[in-house]
Amino acid sequence: MRPAGTGSVWTSPALTVFRQFFDPAGAYGSLSLKGVSAVALTVVALVAVVWAFLPRLLLNWDELEADWESGRRAELLESRPSETGATYVDSIVTAERNMLRMERDSLPWLNLVTRVFYALLGAGATFALAKSLGWRSANSFALHAQTAALAQGCYVLVSGALIVAAVLLRLPEMIRLSPGLLLPTAGEGDGGLLVFFHRFLDHMDLPSVITIVVWGTGLGCSSGEGKPAGLRLVGTVYLLGVVLVSAPALMSGGS
Repeated sequence: MRPAGTGSVWTSPALTVFRQFFDPAGAYGSLSLKGVSAVALTVVALVAVVWAFLPRLLLNWDELEADWESGRRAELLESRPSETGATYVDSIVTAERNMLRMERDSLPWLNLVTRVFYALLGAGATFALAKSLGWRSANSFALHAQTAALAQGCYVLVSGALIVAAVLLRLPEMIRLSPGLLLPTAGEGDGGLLVFFHRFLDHMDLPSVITIVVWGTGLGCSSGEGKPAGLRLVGTVYLLGVVLVSAPALMSGGS
């Protein structure tokens, strides 16, 4: 069921990134219409930029830095309690604080580059698998690129909503809701299997799961292969990717 007024409002190309949540077939199918794709993907890019800068806008970085510095200083002083140790600790804390500030400034751009990389990787992987399965859409890489890019819009909107909720409710663990939160924290001495499951389940976070469902539905319908086929294709690509990312933990014994 569509919200009231979908015929006149939600079919606007500028709202395609939002429309995909309640009408993925229509949203992804509209990408093939003249002029829709460019507008829709431009809005996706703008939404991604806002999402990338959300932590900078919402978090109190001075407070976070002060909390980190007091904890880090106490940790280092425990190992070097002498006067010489205090001087050493000051230099270490200053150096690490400067590095954290550099990372904080570069994080939004790193997040954006990561989303672009995942969109390209997703487009290439779904195109290759669709070609091997004999999909009709295998003749158009553009379709797979457009749907993968729109799917990133789905991810950043859900992720952004969780970031806002985490800040308002002061529950930092809400930023990445995943089954990995149910496992005990993996340490250096833990076996590779536990670390593997930790990494695997961490990638089954809420934004990723919703994105897989929306993307798979949209790709299946827009390609003419149907929703179940799209979900299987996208789900397979994602699971293979997560296994490849998590597998090194098994080979390295969890280190």
